Amino acid sequence: MTAYFNHETDTKTLTLLVERGDFLDEFIFKPDGRPAIILRVVQEHYGITTERLQSKSKVQPLAFQRQVAMALINAHTDLTLLRIAAIFDRKDHGTVIHAREKVKRALEFGSEFHDISDLNEKVKSALKANLTTQ
Repeated sequence: MTAYFNHETDTKTLTLLVERGDFLDEFIFKPDGRPAIILRVVQEHYGITTERLQSKSKVQPLAFQRQVAMALINAHTDLTLLRIAAIFDRKDHGTVIHAREKVKRALEFGSEFHDISDLNEKVKSALKANLTTQ
């Protein structure tokens, strides 16, 4: 199924597509898609599965790892906040804004600076490698 809609004004269609899984399959998880590449790198870096990364768990460090993934997708794609939230089965773009701010604070205060910086470099390399193979 291919759907075309204005994600800013047609939230009912977006919700339906997310619930059915069509949105994710058609627009996000193409094997060569930037979000899929970023998720793969994050999963490998932290040694977690897609299911764990996209779970509703608020247990640390998993919740922070998910927030890092959201922030990286936000930084390296042109997806809207709502689409990024949908990747993680969230309905509110505010979740992505919160994730971005939490990662920003972690970088500013140095608590996770080296780990996130290293992960960001891995994401950049993977995205660049994908561009050269297309």
